[in-house]
Amino acid sequence: MLTSIAKFVLAFGLIMAAAAALAADPKQDALYAAYERAVNSGDADAASAFFAIDGVIRGTRFCPADNPCVGREAVRDRFYKPLVQLGLRLSPLDAKSEGDTLTVRLEARNKAVSNANFSRVIIIDRIVVRDGMFRSIDTGYDRSDIETAQFLASVSMPPPAQAAK
Repeated sequence: MLTSIAKFVLAFGLIMAAAAALAADPKQDALYAAYERAVNSGDADAASAFFAIDGVIRGTRFCPADNPCVGREAVRDRFYKPLVQLGLRLSPLDAKSEGDTLTVRLEARNKAVSNANFSRVIIIDRIVVRDGMFRSIDTGYDRSDIETAQFLASVSMPPPAQAAK
């Protein structure tokens, strides 16, 4: 039988291994940091250049799940160009990697948010990265954040559709 100390050491080791597996990947971190700089600079061409030719964004007002932005040009024209005009600024709060997926929780600020009398919304992006390019970004809002939930209610943003089972 394992002693209490041995059980603790084993459990701690398993927790640390799991945490290491979810730690941010330095290459994905660097790629995301460069992407964030491009977005925050207000350059729609530079921001969309991080996407593969057939890259996809879905889950946003401009690229909803039922009509995603597919292809680098659509990502640029339908998503980044309108957001550049709104003065989009991103500030990552935390990130984790699992294989080719980087999940980033971030603050987003823009004129639409401030015009509704809010300072920011919290967004969760699931970014699939392959060969140094974004294959897809699935965006969701952190509805557990009070300010984000109040903003979404004020602009009548319904919860995302539930996936078919």
